[in-house]
Amino acid sequence: MAENSDIESKTHLGDIFLPQKTFCTLPPEFSNPIQRIFLTANGNLQRLLSSYYNLPVSVDILYNQKILPSDTNPKVTFDRKVNLVCNNKTVCIAESKIYLLSDKATDLIINQKVGIAQFFRYRNSFPDFVLLSAKSNPDNSFQRSYILKTSDLECHIDEYFVPGMLELSFVQ
Repeated sequence: MAENSDIESKTHLGDIFLPQKTFCTLPPEFSNPIQRIFLTANGNLQRLLSSYYNLPVSVDILYNQKILPSDTNPKVTFDRKVNLVCNNKTVCIAESKIYLLSDKATDLIINQKVGIAQFFRYRNSFPDFVLLSAKSNPDNSFQRSYILKTSDLECHIDEYFVPGMLELSFVQ
């Protein structure tokens, strides 16, 4: 996904609990307010989608492949692809590379099977969020690339929001 130079800043986009910057100007092509909310979600997209549709949203794991540490990458790493699904309809597809940066993260993710979003709540840590790019597509889909990072975990995520998912009737 190409970087969009209209994104004002690639610094931390905080949350209400953090005393850091909480604003990021998106390109004018993103005129829909809910679209902007989804594009700037910082580890809480599943909850936001569930609130938007007023229905449960589940994570369907397509693959979660462990990459063995090497000389060039000593961290425990996963390649992961999931669908966010509401009422049997895929609304978002996410591909990510997950880096486990501590023994505690490795234990929680591998041994205790804690999910990525749940990891942040479990560790009571709010990730730094860096929006790398956002793009609107001619078919009314849109996508983003971003990083979520704490001292224990780093996630590089590409998300594709499927055409029509902004219509509430999409999941009916």
